[in-house]
Amino acid sequence: NLAPTTSTLKKGEVTAGIYVVGVGVTDDFMVAVSPWFNHFYNMNNAIIKTKLYSDDSKSLGLQTAYFKSNNKADLFEADSYYQMEASISNLIMTNKINPLYTVSSNISYHYYFDETVPFSVRRESFNENPYQLNFSSFHEISLEDNLSLGLEVGVLGLNYLYPQLITGASFNYKGKKWQMQLGLSFTGTINGYMSDDSIDNNKALNGYTSQDKDKGRLDFSAHPEIQLQYYF
Repeated sequence: NLAPTTSTLKKGEVTAGIYVVGVGVTDDFMVAVSPWFNHFYNMNNAIIKTKLYSDDSKSLGLQTAYFKSNNKADLFEADSYYQMEASISNLIMTNKINPLYTVSSNISYHYYFDETVPFSVRRESFNENPYQLNFSSFHEISLEDNLSLGLEVGVLGLNYLYPQLITGASFNYKGKKWQMQLGLSFTGTINGYMSDDSIDNNKALNGYTSQDKDKGRLDFSAHPEIQLQYYF
């Protein structure tokens, strides 16, 4: 989620699935929306991605997304948990190291116009900055023709009081016309990773983010990564 690749749909190609519905406008430019965020987070959203440069072994890309929730958060109503508006931009460099290993490195800038109750990658920063800076990398390792292993590692909130480590692993199966990915990712402070007393600080106060710095120092959360996509 935090470290996309530079891959884009070809002109006229369409994908539809749990995670994204998108179309290739040109071979190097695509637009999309995410049913996942619309359904599970009740957020209107739009995503564009373009390749800025590519050759046989590396490519440079830019992805920009916008999210705005339809909820008016209420402290005592779990079904209106999220309330946020944000823009998220990623500068992406993908390098094909060899036929079996590809790495995509991301520098991302998030700006939160509203973060009353934000989604999982906006942890409490303990400062007044409406933005956050992240660095992340996605490592794709080919296991056989259609199966690959994905590993993600990075730093979430470089400008936070307590920057967080993000790690993840997923298995990806690609058929001729469809793709399935199952995985799990984790975000947390170093203390949160190592302590038995870790807590999901974004839900520490009746579903709301706690301002308690002791809880923030022990912040830790886990997130499923599920994708099922078809291509036309």
